[in-house]
Amino acid sequence: MNSKIKVLIIDDSATTRALIRKYLGDNYDCIEASNGELGWEVLLKDASISLVFADMHMPVLNGMLLLKRIRESEVERISNIPVIIITGREDSSVAKRASYNIGATDFISKPFVRSDILCCAGSYTWQDNENTPIESDIAQDVLNGLRDNPMLSEFGNKAIFFAERQQMHASVMYIQVADMDLLIERHGMKLMEHAADTINACLNESLRKEEVATPVGIGKYAVVLQATSAFKANILATRLQQAISGVSFELSGQAIQINLAIGITSTESPEKAAQFLTFGEYCIQAQHALNMSLEYRNNRVVRFDETYEKIVKSESPESPDTEVKVG
Repeated sequence: MNSKIKVLIIDDSATTRALIRKYLGDNYDCIEASNGELGWEVLLKDASISLVFADMHMPVLNGMLLLKRIRESEVERISNIPVIIITGREDSSVAKRASYNIGATDFISKPFVRSDILCCAGSYTWQDNENTPIESDIAQDVLNGLRDNPMLSEFGNKAIFFAERQQMHASVMYIQVADMDLLIERHGMKLMEHAADTINACLNESLRKEEVATPVGIGKYAVVLQATSAFKANILATRLQQAISGVSFELSGQAIQINLAIGITSTESPEKAAQFLTFGEYCIQAQHALNMSLEYRNNRVVRFDETYEKIVKSESPESPDTEVKVG
């Protein structure tokens, strides 16, 4: 059995600390401190803390100064610990940007709700779960990408919360140009630039205003589909594949075609209807599904679901009889 993930909550408001503790529930071991200096002392003494929530405005040592001290620490476990800065409505975007530049992992604004807290806690402590080395590498890469893209993280968290609150579904799609390394080796980055323009145009035409797509690497995109079931996400993914495969790119007098590999995950899950995951966890699932799509010769759309691990372990992607659940 895994021990509970330990979270340090630093806020001069006892009400705020109690609320975060309540929202995190029995899955986390919460420690509290009423100012940054006391929180710093706890961090020095307790090496098992995995995540810090720190208020931007506190007496003795505020959140900004505490964050600076943490990131400048010579103790690696402290300098690398995820720190979620708690902000208020009065905090400007400039103040938030300053915290991000110092090294804030993410922000959460008052008044917050249970899903906000759970999304942050789950997203940035995923690596503490037991995974295979490959799964851990995938999770770490995805979460590092989310930390570098606060806009995607914020929108995704809100989409998951909206789906939970409205008893609807949301989907996350990861898209990548197939055989990208080989294409770059043969044709250079110019091809990727042409491909990016075409993919961006297709996404802009296909997505609704309440949906978002953003690059998360060269030739790679994350798409958050609000109020969208896995079935509808699969239809969109298939249309995107068909649109891109029908385009011929002219480069140095040569016609080049590309394919898209696409992995999908959704909040739909018959066995876990009342238990939403965090946005970070859904992104990790989508990345797993994308990796499987990349392994297939025809880059079929792959949906991550409760049968995914069984499929990966028992079936070869090269087998023509292999079926992948897509809705």
